[in-house]
Amino acid sequence: MSGSRNLVEPNGAGITNTIGRAEPAAIAAALTHNYTHIVTDSLSSLHQLRKQILYPEKHRHHVQGDFLKKISNLARASQDHIFFCKVKSHAEITGNECADQIASLFEIPGLPQIW
Repeated sequence: MSGSRNLVEPNGAGITNTIGRAEPAAIAAALTHNYTHIVTDSLSSLHQLRKQILYPEKHRHHVQGDFLKKISNLARASQDHIFFCKVKSHAEITGNECADQIASLFEIPGLPQIW
């Protein structure tokens, strides 16, 4: 994958245009830029990614299965070990608060706020 290519279609339709896709998109971006220590406050994203890595057959019909597969492939293709870490949300962790602010810039009208 090219570093300049987006993994998320900014103006995607339907299920591809959801707030729940922001955290996996950030994880994909971090992997694309060769980060090895990835921290998120999204436990559901970590669970989905773990499930994709360990049991890919269970995501065959998942609405974001193809996207999770791309993220999984990026992690597997890395020359280095990848470390994922869950942090508490809204705990004044500078990087996490910054990421939440950036994500809020891409809010989708009509969808409820989840943070």
